[in-house]
Amino acid sequence: MTDGITKKQHVIRIRTINYAFLALVVLFAFFLSVIGTQMKHQYNSLLDECEVCIRALNDARRAQSAVDYLSGQVHAFVGTGDTAFSNAYCDEACSDRDEAIAGLSALSSSVKTDALNSAAEIAASLADTERLAIRYAAAGYGIDVDKLPDAVRSTAPDPAFDTPEKQLAEARRLVFGEEYNTAKASFRTALDDAMAGIENTVEELEKREGVIARRLTALSFSGLAVVLPLSVAMFVFVARQLISPLNKAVKNIAEGKRVENVAGTYEIRYLMNTYNEFYDTSSRVSRELRQEAEYDAVTSLRNRSSYEKTCAMLAKSTVPLAAMMLDIDYFKQVNDTYGHAVGDLTLQKVAKLLSESFRADDMVFRIGGDEFAVIMLDITAANANVVRDKINAINEALRTPDENGVPALTVSAGCAFSPAGMPEGLMRRADAALYEKKHTSEVGFAPADESQE
Repeated sequence: MTDGITKKQHVIRIRTINYAFLALVVLFAFFLSVIGTQMKHQYNSLLDECEVCIRALNDARRAQSAVDYLSGQVHAFVGTGDTAFSNAYCDEACSDRDEAIAGLSALSSSVKTDALNSAAEIAASLADTERLAIRYAAAGYGIDVDKLPDAVRSTAPDPAFDTPEKQLAEARRLVFGEEYNTAKASFRTALDDAMAGIENTVEELEKREGVIARRLTALSFSGLAVVLPLSVAMFVFVARQLISPLNKAVKNIAEGKRVENVAGTYEIRYLMNTYNEFYDTSSRVSRELRQEAEYDAVTSLRNRSSYEKTCAMLAKSTVPLAAMMLDIDYFKQVNDTYGHAVGDLTLQKVAKLLSESFRADDMVFRIGGDEFAVIMLDITAANANVVRDKINAINEALRTPDENGVPALTVSAGCAFSPAGMPEGLMRRADAALYEKKHTSEVGFAPADESQE
């Protein structure tokens, strides 16, 4: 806050003004100091709210990841009866989900929304359903209930399911049925809505930042209105120590820039250093929030939200382009066999190969799970073999296990071409080509059927 202000710089204060103006100078300096303090308080408030938003986004992603992981564990246990899955269910991941949901529930009213409340309630309901399913499955497989975790033993099964066959059937209904899948889909929707609300909150914070800048400008000009009627001697002092640095600062603030080479009176330096500190912190937080909102945390690729915005933007374009949908073959088996840590490494490996294989102007997205999308600009169907060669090269690289434990694997891709922009249905054609490719028991690249255009 005191950068550029030292005790030896008394000359830049207003103490040298004639005693006739002393009272006015004191009031003016006090006025500026009060405004600087107000700006500092407003800056601290905005910073706290930005940090709350970052925590909310992180907790939302933790909750979504934990719910998906726990769902996989309960599915595996109900399907196999292997207690390793039931134990894994109630270990660290379950605690991670509960902590994330608790964090979302404890948010301040400025961030907390109905969507967050709904997500927390659905997550709790899913947890109850999963624990009851584990209880039924354990009984159906003849596993001693006393060996199950406390969270599972505390459930209350229906005595009507009194045979192993009934108990296993009920367990499967609970976690493989339509009601459970609908609840999971509702959880994801509520969480997505909540994250969109948090992004809106960030936009409001940025607007408040503009309001602070405009207030500073207005108050600064008010100060000038007090100084200008002073005598010529006073004007010379003010022109050198106040007006010149202040006008420079106002111009930078109006242009949304940082105020460099801060100079002028003590009070002006105080205000400008406060503004600079606020500007630096706000810019950093804004960059972090945009990174969180537009990029996938696992692969560092653009995420689904960024993908949808790009598609909407390209819908009005006249540039020829190609849209490709791609997923990892048998990715679920990688997660089930090697664990989610290797699954994440697998996603990162595929993401890196995609980023390196396509041009800098091409855009690569992770749109969910093991699904990726690539949008290539300035390309036509005549270049389909070029894209095919890239996918073949990626598969060649993926067929070799690496030192990080990622096993041999392949990807399949479907690609559709457009002579102008992103028409409606282009991605569906690419997805249909991918679906057809995967059901031919082959891997690699498949162009979309142009007759479906």
